[in-house]
Amino acid sequence: MATLFALRRAVRNGSVWIEHSLSFRGRARLFFTDERWQAESKKHYARLSLPSKAATFLKPLLARVTAGVDAVAAAARSGVLRVDDELHLSPLPAEDEDPVTKLRAALDHRIGEVQLPEVILAVDARCALAGSCSDVSRALPTSC
Repeated sequence: MATLFALRRAVRNGSVWIEHSLSFRGRARLFFTDERWQAESKKHYARLSLPSKAATFLKPLLARVTAGVDAVAAAARSGVLRVDDELHLSPLPAEDEDPVTKLRAALDHRIGEVQLPEVILAVDARCALAGSCSDVSRALPTSC
């Protein structure tokens, strides 16, 4: 039994492999050979929309990281941000609500808590939408 458990562990960690298996094959088969990589690398980079040189890809990322670190350092110097065992930010001031949010809150308060079918029936009762829709459906041709 111990041998089977050891074999199972070895197959899972890749120290033993099954040649025809897609899941438990040898590590060398998981990677391209150097010759194949040289021949196909440009195609794979193009498919991923990546440059072939790592420096070209990393340059804008490093610029963003540098800007972020500088912003954190400036915030810490100005007192907006305090760092000890934890990260502390000063509370943000409340933002003015936009008109859409105010209107939504007013409608929610006016309508109250109801189910959508109740709202649809109330609108239909006021506007008689069901009657006008049935008149339109009678005017449509019935044959295709």
